[in-house]
Amino acid sequence: MPGDHPIPLRSDPSRQPNKSAVDLADNPQAGRTTMVTHTATAKSPIDPAVDIADPADDDDPLAPHHRQQLAAARINRRRIERAAVVARLSAWTTAVLAAVTLMGTLFSVTALILGAALAVVAYHEFKGLGLLRQLDGKAMTVLGYNQLGLGLIVVIYSLWNIWAAWMGPSPIPEDLRQNQELARMFGSIDELHRVIAVIFYGTIIALSVVAQGLMARYYFSRARYLQTFLRRTPRWIVDLHKQMAR
Repeated sequence: MPGDHPIPLRSDPSRQPNKSAVDLADNPQAGRTTMVTHTATAKSPIDPAVDIADPADDDDPLAPHHRQQLAAARINRRRIERAAVVARLSAWTTAVLAAVTLMGTLFSVTALILGAALAVVAYHEFKGLGLLRQLDGKAMTVLGYNQLGLGLIVVIYSLWNIWAAWMGPSPIPEDLRQNQELARMFGSIDELHRVIAVIFYGTIIALSVVAQGLMARYYFSRARYLQTFLRRTPRWIVDLHKQMAR
């Protein structure tokens, strides 16, 4: 009809276009980008491994005195953790020595016995380490006596070699034993071999007594720290440490 003009309608707030619709009309390219983004987001699968937490879980479940107990337990556990580091190093060192010794079992029965004994010591060292990680009160006792056992093995092995050097057949070849020039320089070759064996294995005995004695003393001295930690630390913190050590 002539003079067609839109009839003004009373504004209805519920029917007003929102800002995004106006922006879409003004910028169609932005609308296409937004549609693509929304489509890609809608088609993206949700990773089932991602746990969508309830916002209410953001509240701290620990009271201030609980945090103080955790901090105190962390400080009191430092000596125990250092003992665990020492036990781990000792266990792996003994295991490597046992493996190297057992490699020579084809040439010596003594090596077989010594390697088997070291393997037993390494096993108990790992066992004591496991008990210590679980805060078992027997851990330090197991580790301490295991070091004494290692020292005893070394002493017995060294005494055996000293006895073999003095009482067993000489390992020196006959031509060297009859060499007059060496005899004038060193005297009896067999006697020299015995003296060297006594000095060498005597030194090993002394070092082992000192080393294993100090290690055993170290473990036994840490037993009181472990017992104090178990006595003064709340049970829920002890259980938490055990769970984290598994």
